[in-house]
Amino acid sequence: MNGLILANGEPPSRQLCRGRAAKAQWILCCDGACLYAKAYGLTPDMIVGDMDSIGEKLPESFANIPLVKYPVEKDATDLQLAIELTLKKGCTSIEIIGGTGRRTDHLLGNIQLLLYLAKKNIPATMIDSYNFISVVTGTVPLEGKEGDLVSIIPLSSNLRITTENLKYSLKEHLMPADQPLGISNVLLQSPAAFHISGGYAVLVRPFKG
Repeated sequence: MNGLILANGEPPSRQLCRGRAAKAQWILCCDGACLYAKAYGLTPDMIVGDMDSIGEKLPESFANIPLVKYPVEKDATDLQLAIELTLKKGCTSIEIIGGTGRRTDHLLGNIQLLLYLAKKNIPATMIDSYNFISVVTGTVPLEGKEGDLVSIIPLSSNLRITTENLKYSLKEHLMPADQPLGISNVLLQSPAAFHISGGYAVLVRPFKG
């Protein structure tokens, strides 16, 4: 079951949000994301958060949707709580919308949450207006067209990466965590792939949203 989490960052377009929602079997809304969910005509199955962003502005049409409310001062972000509830619901893959924006601290924390899901073998992708972002390891197939960009960013210093059908080829290359060597590789043909051993990496697939 695919879960979609609407986080309280900057959402992508109405068309993109509705397209991802149509593929989800479970939609959970974090706090202030209720406002763009309502504007985009999306109805979540559950709402979660401390409600510090939305205050008393919860749309009337959402009044009967289950609300899981937490205190403002807590040891987890709203998105982290949303992920745990989505896993508890039984979702085996997760997409996150609204996970990027002006708060770089939240963005980095959200990438940590992608790592958390990757370690649980839960496929997860964070989507904004310009990128698909995930945390990966092992063999990572890449579908697309010639010329598509793809970047790989190590999360540790022990990664070895081999590429397949990418312009800048690597073979069992020890990828340093302190050098941006993996930025802006290019698909030569599809399918392409990264083969990653020794840890996890952030995969970024830019697109025109």
